This record gives sequence, structure tokens and C-alpha cells, in this order.
Amino acid sequence: MRQAVVLTDPKGFDASRVGKALAALQKKPLTDAMQAARAHWGIVAEALEEAAAQALERALAAEGLSARLLPSAALMALPPVLAVGSVEWQEPGLSLRLRDGRSCTIPASQIELIGSARLEIGHSRTVTVREGPSAAQKIASAGILLATGIPVRLGPKETKVEKKQEETENILILDLGVNGVSGVERYRITGTGLDYSFLKTRKTYNALGNFKSLLSDLQAYAPKAALNRGTRALLSGVSMPDLRYQSVEDLEREIRWLWTIARVK
Repeated sequence: MRQAVVLTDPKGFDASRVGKALAALQKKPLTDAMQAARAHWGIVAEALEEAAAQALERALAAEGLSARLLPSAALMALPPVLAVGSVEWQEPGLSLRLRDGRSCTIPASQIELIGSARLEIGHSRTVTVREGPSAAQKIASAGILLATGIPVRLGPKETKVEKKQEETENILILDLGVNGVSGVERYRITGTGLDYSFLKTRKTYNALGNFKSLLSDLQAYAPKAALNRGTRALLSGVSMPDLRYQSVEDLEREIRWLWTIARVK
């Protein structure tokens, strides 16, 4: 039976120490090993023979990291995302309206994980701009016309040119891992653009501040839920430049690890 090797401390992920363990065991450069560790979060390996899995567990222990072996089939398979359109706090608890029109109320006892991230997504767009004579050249042309009566065009001919502009968009994402009557479900709230009227008098004009208030309310509502590093950082105000989320998929890999160890305790 193939074995997975997972870190057991939800706050204990350290890419440098995991990387050192992998580098020593696999005889690979430390930088490569650290990149591999960072990409997989706490699921250090997914399908090893038992002897290889035990060797990796010992290598992680030598770096001060607690790990355990699990059958590969025990790893969490993330359920598909259910996109949330709006949030309300009603009796008896958290009420979500999904973008497909359905509504649901989620008891606190069903929330197993709160995973969030602040992402910077880069993308490019094509814009059409006009290029031609500069303002100074236009003024000089007008001056010559006034002085001599002769129209003289200085500078290049005006043309339309397509250019690519690189832009960065900040996105706030929150995934709620729920174990409900229909099984495990994952609800996604996109914090950017969300109507925060449910915060009432605490609502501000700052999306990040409103998002943090939502996270704080959820933590108080479901105190037993596992929190990912992004949520803990946003709630505490502590930055983590060494562990910025690279993408939504990066967040999902962390969530998969945390949800796995939360369910196998």
C-alpha cells in the first residue's frame, strides 16, 4: 500500500527545514528541495513505498518536524467550489446565498476549516493609444504657421498603436471547509467586491479591513475550525513575505493538507 507523508502540526510548516530533509534524503541541491517543499506544503510526499515513507519521516524528525504516514487514499480530495454571492448572519447562524441562486445555513459545528489568502494576480491587456507629435512639436508647428502662414508639421505622423499593459490585481479569497449533511463541501467567498452590509456599523470603505472583520467573525463563530497561515496572518496583522501565495492553486494545496490532518486526528 502506498503511503503519504504529512506534517502533523498545522502551524509547523517550514519550507527550509522540509527542504533540508528532502535534500539530505534525495541527494539533491537544497534550493531545488526547498522549492519542491514550498510547492506541496505539508503533504511532503503522496505515494511512497512504506520503507521510503518511513525514511522520509525520520529525515523530517531529524529537522525537528513531526510527520506521520497515511495511506495515500486517506489524503483529502478537495470538493468542487461552491461560489458564494452574499453573506448574512441570521438565526440560527451563518447564511450564505450561492451564485446559482441557492441558499444555505451553516451551523458552526459543521465548519472544519477557514482558509483565506490575499493574492496579487498579474495580467496583461491590450490598449490602443495614439502616437504622434509631442506637445512641444505641436506648439512649434502652430508658431511657424502664425509667423509665416506656412503649415509645417513637426514630428511623426499621428497613428494608432496597440500596446500591452501589465497590471496587478489584488484578490481576497476565503474558502470554508464544511462537513454537512450532504458530505464535505467547500464554499468560496471572494472578498473583493463582496457586499459587506452584514457588518452593519463595522463596515468601512476598505475592502481588506472588511475582509478581516469577516474572518474574525467566522473564527469566533467556529472556534474549533482549522485556520490556514493566510487567515492567521490576516487576523494578526503579521506579514509573511517568505510565504506569499503564488496562486489560487497554491492556497488549495495548503487547504488540502490542513483539511486532511484535521479529519484524520
